[in-house]
Formats: sequence, structure tokens, C-alpha cells
Amino acid sequence: MRGIRRGVGSVLAGLVAGFVVITCVEAVGSSVYPPPAALDFTDSESVNAYVTHLPLGACLFVLAAWGAGCLLGSWLATRLAAGRRPRPGVIVGVILLAAGVVNMLMLPHPAWFWVAAFVVFPVFTYLGTRLGASP
Repeated sequence: MRGIRRGVGSVLAGLVAGFVVITCVEAVGSSVYPPPAALDFTDSESVNAYVTHLPLGACLFVLAAWGAGCLLGSWLATRLAAGRRPRPGVIVGVILLAAGVVNMLMLPHPAWFWVAAFVVFPVFTYLGTRLGASP
């Protein structure tokens, strides 16, 4: 029972850390590439039009945020897990990937962004779990 609690706790800690990092990096990206002052975030059509025309740098900030969140979240979950097993880190990466897919389904992202996201999430999850498992 203790091992299960530790595993769940490590996943939760990894998710919190991952989401905090993602939020912080995306906030930096929003300050570098601020949305127009007149943008109404409650109007889905105007938000979709804004996202459709995001500059490349803004899209790269999002990918960097997702990669950094996966790296730190999976690293922390693996590090806190009993025996530094990678399973909690992988679970964190899968949950963050699912959140990224939901985001991409809600907003119109270009095809290259989808491909890049499906590279970023697994690669950075793998790196995080490997680093977390190392002594």
C-alpha cells in the first residue's frame, strides 16, 4: 500500500511541476509574442483566427514549454518513485501528451505542429525518466 501511495504521489508531484513549468514558459512566450489588445478570449472565432496566424516563434515557445514540462515532470516523478522506476515518469508524460492533444484539438494548429508535438512529448518524457533514474 505504501508503494502505491508513493507512486501516486510521485505522479501528482510530477504533474504539478510539469504544468507549472508549462505555464511559466508559455507566459514568457506570451510576453515576447503578446496577443492583440482587442482580442476577445471569450469569442472562439477570434481566438481561432489569432492562433491560426501565430508567428513561428510563438509556436516554438509552446513546444519548448511542453518539452520542458515533460522533462521536469517525468524527471521528478521518476526521482520520487520507489526504486526510481520510470513508470510514474511515463505516466506523467502520457497525461501531459493527452493534455497537449486536447489543446491541439481545441485550437487550430498547423500540421507541422502536430508532428512536432508527437516528437517533443515522447522524447522529453524519455529523457526525463532516464535522468530521473540515474544515480
